[in-house]
Amino acid sequence: MIRKTGAAVFSFTYHLSLITLEEMQEIRRRKVAGIGLRIAVPKFVRVLALVLLACGVAAVAISYWRLRNHTEFRMRAGQAQLSTEVVGDIRNLEHREMKGDRLWVVLTADRDLTFSDGHHELENVHLEVYPDKGDQPDKISSQRTLTNEDNTQFLFAGDVQIETRDHLVAKSEAADYDVFTRRPSPSRARLARAAVSALVG
Repeated sequence: MIRKTGAAVFSFTYHLSLITLEEMQEIRRRKVAGIGLRIAVPKFVRVLALVLLACGVAAVAISYWRLRNHTEFRMRAGQAQLSTEVVGDIRNLEHREMKGDRLWVVLTADRDLTFSDGHHELENVHLEVYPDKGDQPDKISSQRTLTNEDNTQFLFAGDVQIETRDHLVAKSEAADYDVFTRRPSPSRARLARAAVSALVG
C-alpha cells in the first residue's frame, strides 16, 4: 500500500507479520544541454560533404573542358635539329680559361661558327684541359666539333685524336668530352654519332 504525505511517498509492505516503511524519492528528469546543436551537427556535416563532393566533380569537369582540345606532347622520332642561322663567324679562334690562378682550358680552332640557338661549329680544333693538380692536360683534336654556348661540352668528329694526361693515346671518328667530368659519357655517344652524321652530311 502506497500513501503520499506532503513531498514524500511512503510505501507499506505487508509481509506476514512484518511491516516496513520505505521512503521513496521522486525521479527528476535531467535537462540535456545543447540538444539542438547535437541534432544539427550531423546534418551540417552531411551538407558539407555533399558540397565538397560537388566542388570536386566541378573541378574535374572544368579541367577536362579546358583540356579537351589540348594535344599531348610527343617527341618525334629522328635526329635533333640544330639551328642553321649563323650569327657569328670567327677565324683563328684562341680561347683560354683560368680556374683561380691556374690555366684550365685552352681551345684553338681555324674557324668558329656561332648559331642562333647558341651552339658552335668549330673546324680543325685542338682542346687542352688541365687538371687541378699537375701540369699534364688532356688533349683532343679533330677536324670538326660541336660545342655548347659556354664551351664545356664537346662533340668531336673526323680524325679524332685523344691523349690523356696519363699519356694514353686513342684515335676515333667520333668522341664526346665534358670539361667538368673529363670523361666521355655513354649516354652522349649516340648524340655524338648523330652529330658526326650531321656534320659530314
